[in-house]
Amino acid sequence: MTSSSLAIALTDGAMLSCAIASTVAVFFEARRLVVPRWRLLLPGVLAALSDTILIAVPQYRDLFQLELWTVNSAALLAGAARGAFLPMFSDHNLGVVRVRRMFDGLAVSLLLVGFAISQTWIEVKSGKENRQEEVMEFFMTLAAGYLFGRSITAWIRAGRIQHDDLDRPM
Repeated sequence: MTSSSLAIALTDGAMLSCAIASTVAVFFEARRLVVPRWRLLLPGVLAALSDTILIAVPQYRDLFQLELWTVNSAALLAGAARGAFLPMFSDHNLGVVRVRRMFDGLAVSLLLVGFAISQTWIEVKSGKENRQEEVMEFFMTLAAGYLFGRSITAWIRAGRIQHDDLDRPM
């Protein structure tokens, strides 16, 4: 294994790990479990990190592409709108939240994982960078922007909605 293919494998592994961790984090919301309020941030932050790894490596200047920021802004607004209307209960004393059974976050995070797996598979199989990486960047930016907007808005909203008594998280 050459040093460039090792670097590609490590980068793709980090990207894929963040995408999978984002799905695991949103899974607890989809199961309607009581979670600490800060865990509402995890799916969006991990998805954004996964997308940033894909875009920034090997050239960090790719982060300054206007097209990606436009796509990200649109997805972020859609996610923020969803997070603003997410049905949830919040216990301000314990700092915990229960989100009603919603599967939009899980579906989008699974799509993010699918794109990350595709990107990783293409690059590991060929041993070099994917020539169609811009397509994966587009779709992963859409998914990550949606999850990030949803997470941030849900976290802010959980601190402002009416107090409900909930059990401690497991």
